[in-house]
Amino acid sequence: MRIGFDIDGVLYPWHKYALNHLKRFNGEKISYDEFWSNPLEYYPDDVYGEIARIIEYYNQERLTYSIYERLYKLSRNHEIFYVTSRPENCKEITKKWALESELPCLDNLYIAKDKDPIIKDLHLDYYIEDLPKVVDKIKEHTKVLLINQPWNRDYIYEPRFFNTLDCLTWLEHNGTA
Repeated sequence: MRIGFDIDGVLYPWHKYALNHLKRFNGEKISYDEFWSNPLEYYPDDVYGEIARIIEYYNQERLTYSIYERLYKLSRNHEIFYVTSRPENCKEITKKWALESELPCLDNLYIAKDKDPIIKDLHLDYYIEDLPKVVDKIKEHTKVLLINQPWNRDYIYEPRFFNTLDCLTWLEHNGTA
């Protein structure tokens, strides 16, 4: 099988670093879930664009060992792909993060402003995503597995997983049989 993964919000907690930035520089005193359930209530889109271009926030921590272990196990019998729409100036730091995290199938890392055509062209059996707008664009081309996040809690879609580890466990036992 061919299995694809988004990075931010699925494999990497970029949103944690973005919120920490806002807390540090703007004195925000709000929880992660409260903020990310409706971020535009607090800041306009252009603020996120500025934060998204801060490359240091894309390499603050490695992939967790439990996720790495499951990805590696899946990669022994399946093709693994990573497709992210990180900003152009973050390509090198993303590659560095992937290398330092020892992502299996590292040659299958795609970084593009618009990831939807890449996902379609890869003919994936599954794609793991957290953004409803991406799910809506690709669900006709691949089976999408949604990772629950504050920004998608009102979005009605199944299958939905509490976290990435639960999704990987499901793939290991059910999705790849």
